[in-house]
Amino acid sequence: MLNLGLDAFLVMFFLAHVYFAFQSFRSNKDQLTGLLRKGVVDSLFRKASKAFSLLMIPAVFITGLAAWSFYKVLACFGASGFILYTLTAVFALYSIAVLASFLFGKLIQLAAHKAGL
Repeated sequence: MLNLGLDAFLVMFFLAHVYFAFQSFRSNKDQLTGLLRKGVVDSLFRKASKAFSLLMIPAVFITGLAAWSFYKVLACFGASGFILYTLTAVFALYSIAVLASFLFGKLIQLAAHKAGL
């Protein structure tokens, strides 16, 4: 029972993290749209692509751990078969998409700030 509580806490903590990353990305969308309209995102992304790749490694690992905990919580509550795998996959894909968008936006902002834009 303790493992279920820890898994549920990890899933809730991870969902809060994804929520705050999503809110931060939404609050900075005007600045990112401005950079996109200037046409400098390609050159900025080339400068930040190595950092983006390095930051995605722990993001994917942590998302995998949270998805495994989510799987165990769903299995404990009786979900099975197709529903269990579908919900776990949707959880993992949505989470990694939000975190990747957040990291991409922050790295583009940092590269633009460093370049003086």
